[in-house]
Amino acid sequence: MTTTTAFRRRSLAAMAAATVLAPGIAFAKCGDIKGSGEINIVGSSMPSVQHLAKEMETCNKGGLKVQIKITPEARTETERAFESQGKSAFDAAVISGGVYSSLMGKGQLQPMTDLVAKYKARYKIEDGMLVKQGNDVYAIAYQQNAQNLFYRKDLFDKHGIKVPTTYDEMLQAAAVIKAKEPGIEFPIAQTFSKGFDVSTEFVNIFTGFGGRMFKPGTAQPDFNSEAGVKTIELMKSMTKFMTPNFLASNSDDVMNQFQQGKAAMGVLWASRAARMDDPAASRIVGKMEFAEIGRAHV
Repeated sequence: MTTTTAFRRRSLAAMAAATVLAPGIAFAKCGDIKGSGEINIVGSSMPSVQHLAKEMETCNKGGLKVQIKITPEARTETERAFESQGKSAFDAAVISGGVYSSLMGKGQLQPMTDLVAKYKARYKIEDGMLVKQGNDVYAIAYQQNAQNLFYRKDLFDKHGIKVPTTYDEMLQAAAVIKAKEPGIEFPIAQTFSKGFDVSTEFVNIFTGFGGRMFKPGTAQPDFNSEAGVKTIELMKSMTKFMTPNFLASNSDDVMNQFQQGKAAMGVLWASRAARMDDPAASRIVGKMEFAEIGRAHV
């Protein structure tokens, strides 16, 4: 998942100031930034976005006011704000590549080509960070996120469980932990929240089974296939080891399940890893390890 910053087409914000506040270059301090106006930004509750929001808010000085709203509903709020024909709640958004495609397809993004050219060298904006349509820059990418298998090494060692390399092995490990660890009723925590989360998990497992998104040479969906059926069956088999409220399990909820010691394994974004060892929020400091998980079946 690539994370980018993009501006709303009808934004009336101080665009020059907004450009140098973009997350890809937020590590540049605000001491030499001059500007005036109000900039309202929305971003997801990812830890990396929260960190960057703190950096951007230090730019509140003089006539420049910067406000960042961090919310797990960032996608919904961004799409609602950017489709507004008049005054919008937000001028810019920190979004995933999938949201960018949706906004771009609707013509709702403001090009920032001239501003990037002006500040590129000063803030070390690399060519690979520029998200373009034709010759125009519409977003600045700053992070490539990946998913890992999070697992409780202490419990795996205690019960002699090998680290899973497939989803089948993950289910086997979950069965052992559920039977032998009374305190962990639901060993698997995974992002099955309706919408983006569950669709991402479907695509990951579906392609692991060799599924194709479209019929060869056409734009026709090809989900109703053997790979598609196997994917749904596997995802269903995982739910018996998950909280009954799994359709509300987004990244925040899964992270909390891990931190509170309520789950023993699950696939989650790598950007959440550092939170496992945060003593202010986690009861499992030093107990969580990470691995890659391969194809659904070998």
